[in-house]
Amino acid sequence: MVSFVKSIILTIVFIQIISARHHFDDDDDDDDDDDGDISMHSYKFDHHESSFHSNRISDDLRTKLTNILYPGNTFSISELSHTLIDSRKKGNSYSFRFRQEIMNYFNDRLFIGELTQLKTVNKVDVLFYDQSDRPVLDKYGDIIRYTSNIHDLGHALELIQLEFSFSSIEFLLKLQPEATFNKHNLFFHFSHTSSGTDVTGRIIGPTLYVIGSRKPMYTVTKTCPLGIRCGWFLNNDLIFNGPDTSVALDCNENHIGNPILSYVSITNGITQILASLTIRITFRREQSKLSLNLLQ
Repeated sequence: MVSFVKSIILTIVFIQIISARHHFDDDDDDDDDDDGDISMHSYKFDHHESSFHSNRISDDLRTKLTNILYPGNTFSISELSHTLIDSRKKGNSYSFRFRQEIMNYFNDRLFIGELTQLKTVNKVDVLFYDQSDRPVLDKYGDIIRYTSNIHDLGHALELIQLEFSFSSIEFLLKLQPEATFNKHNLFFHFSHTSSGTDVTGRIIGPTLYVIGSRKPMYTVTKTCPLGIRCGWFLNNDLIFNGPDTSVALDCNENHIGNPILSYVSITNGITQILASLTIRITFRREQSKLSLNLLQ
């Protein structure tokens, strides 16, 4: 009888040991899975960071473009996304269609290049479209087209004598055969007038600000005088306190209307406008309501 009881006890102890080993092994497996997940997430994060930094426009490139080409402002394609209507591959070309408001960013000259050493763009054609999405024609019935001149840093364009109306503008990039093109490596360098005798500068940026959409960038061509306080105003309201010459404005419902955006210097309480731009601020729901009315 005693032997029978001992055997039962030993059996129970053995089963507990086996169960404990299985439980321990399962915990090890879970730890291995967690380590695998952490490793995978770390890789994705590092890869994202690498892509982000590789697509940034360096100060050295900005300086080089200004010194070699002309004074201006340089933007990545992502910084212009609020004016972008569509982008797509067309055969051996890549098309970017922008709203007409992109013309507010420059006078008549612009430069398009790639951030990578390996260049994939052969040339750039510029076409214009009317409200019916048809190409704009000249007086002889031919499609109006501007073609770039190649440069060591990219492709130069001069859009002069635009004495016609259009609602959108297309940049058609002709790619090298079998090229691996990445649109996020693209940058635009826009010209602006620069004169030391100018009292008033220019504010470059979209004239339409839609609350709820991506915040657009505004850049002023005048710098804040040394030792003077400067800021950005909407009418008489200070909206950004600082001398920054490029800002992404944070507008809200209280700003809806047609205010004047100004870059101002302030000395002993006296303000002087260094540059200004009239913009229209609207709300996304207003556009939705307009679209609904058009459908009814």
